[in-house]
Amino acid sequence: MRRTTAAWAVLALVVSLTTACSTAEGSKAGGDAVPVTLRIGTDDEPGRPAADQIQEFARQVQALSDGQITIEPVWKADGQGQRDWDQRVARMVVNGELDMGLIPARAWDTEGVTSLRAMNAPFLVNSEELMAQVVSADVAADMLAGLDTVGITGLALVPESMRQVFSFGEPLLTPEQFQGVTIRAPRSDTTYALFEAMGATVADFQGDEFREGVDAGAVAGAESSFALAGSLPRPAVATGNLNLFPKVNSLVVNSEKFAGLTEAQQGILRQAADATREWAIGAVIDSATAATGYCADGGTVVVTNADNPTAFEQAAQPVYTQLESDPDTKRFIEAIRDLKATAPDPAAVTPCTPPLVATPTPAPSTGKAPLEFPEGVYRTELKAAELLAAGVDPSSANGLDGISTLEFKNGRWINYRTVPVPGDCTGTYSVEGGRLIVMIKPRCGGSLGMWFSAAWTVEGSALTFTQLKSDTDSQAFIDVDWGNRVWERIG
Repeated sequence: MRRTTAAWAVLALVVSLTTACSTAEGSKAGGDAVPVTLRIGTDDEPGRPAADQIQEFARQVQALSDGQITIEPVWKADGQGQRDWDQRVARMVVNGELDMGLIPARAWDTEGVTSLRAMNAPFLVNSEELMAQVVSADVAADMLAGLDTVGITGLALVPESMRQVFSFGEPLLTPEQFQGVTIRAPRSDTTYALFEAMGATVADFQGDEFREGVDAGAVAGAESSFALAGSLPRPAVATGNLNLFPKVNSLVVNSEKFAGLTEAQQGILRQAADATREWAIGAVIDSATAATGYCADGGTVVVTNADNPTAFEQAAQPVYTQLESDPDTKRFIEAIRDLKATAPDPAAVTPCTPPLVATPTPAPSTGKAPLEFPEGVYRTELKAAELLAAGVDPSSANGLDGISTLEFKNGRWINYRTVPVPGDCTGTYSVEGGRLIVMIKPRCGGSLGMWFSAAWTVEGSALTFTQLKSDTDSQAFIDVDWGNRVWERIG
């Protein structure tokens, strides 16, 4: 559930930066070169760290080229609900369907590229500071050079965050606890080898398949980051001091497309990529700080004892045996170990639990509203025409058109939009004075805090929100998005 028309407008953002042709003295893009538009793809959408990196790259290219090079983002380039989502975007760049891509480095090991596997070696890069050192070192260029084998030119490795394990039941604190469980993780041969070495089954579940697996107890945990954990099906328990590996994105361009640019244009892309990398280093939030924010958003953080990290490293040795059988990968791992020898230890993560959600006893209500809010799962259908009538822009209205599902449980709500946007919005709720108080998370489009309040009625399985009031959002949007409609209970 998006917060504002303005926030949804971000989803329609295309960075179109073309300006006038070069002057008589020649432009930064190179003499009389024809203006160029380059389409860059990602599986992500605006609001995610990778999307921010693309937008920063576009800004850098604009400034360096005097607008002669336009970077056009293609969000969710692989479509919705697909497995192998990172690899699908990578293949689009390889086959020239996209000019450029921002592809997680982990994804390339399924696509015939082995040179980036050291970046994903288990427990090797274990801190944000070390991650920053590695992506800036000579070894980064050496690893990117391996992309040449599939017709891709690597411009930069751009850091995003460290990755941890999030469990949906008991915390996963020892290697033995992974034996026989199923973990959800983005597709990567190296990532999968780690979990399989500990006896786990791993798959890249998506959408309803992922959520239903968690609800049924079939999926015990997920490999993710504090920054993205809000998109998990439910608040989870993070093993906060177990940094598996970093998520680092590779900023790449189709080699044939790159060769067709002028030397000056190529130089601008490389310079903009370097600047984007440095910008991203400054934007990274360390895991200790991110863990505290995760708790405030409804998660729980635990830590392993002093001996367990060593036990995890021992469990990962079969992965290193396989990785180091390749001389280049072994050399890259050794280079990273040299950097690690002088890097500071990761900041200590403090265990924490989410703050309690206050649910005061409601005052007696009138009409058909029950004294306690009826928890459960509810579904309705939004029509683009309704949203357009409420002032939502056409692109956002079309994006919201379809089935919307709300779950209310234990003081938290989550929205699942099965068509066409996967559910990714959540917050807390309470009942005060007979009214439902809905709080929203920052990732849904605004500041953490109260979104709106409402009364409600229940008739059989039908829930209806009435008397909606928001001081932080468009009243017309709140009325059409939540109110003036029947939400049918389905669970």
